Amino acid sequence: MKKLLLGIGAGLGIAYALRDRIRALVGGDSGTPTMSDFGAQGAPSIASAPDDAVLTDRVKSEIFRDADLSSGQVNVNTEFGKVVLRGEVESEDMVRQLVDAARNVQGVEDVESLLTVAGSEEGGDSA
Repeated sequence: MKKLLLGIGAGLGIAYALRDRIRALVGGDSGTPTMSDFGAQGAPSIASAPDDAVLTDRVKSEIFRDADLSSGQVNVNTEFGKVVLRGEVESEDMVRQLVDAARNVQGVEDVESLLTVAGSEEGGDSA
């Protein structure tokens, strides 16, 4: 019985001495800085991620207001707040306008342009 109590006492003593490390392992605040203290972020959680379907609709509504552009010319996809524009437009100026319009939609985190200019052999620039 003495050995059992001695073992429990030793275990508690070690646990008390290592309590900060144990708290860090189980998620408690140990006072030790973590990556999130420096602004690092993991993958967005479903609860915090913007609703991609709503963002896609907002971006489409914004970019297709222009009478010079039909909805069949540009494809809009959104994933975790990142909007990807694909299609063919009339000019580089139109590419810039579309990217800027998409960036200005509330909730959009990033915009990637895969737009091409009609008659051009090169793709749009990633923005």
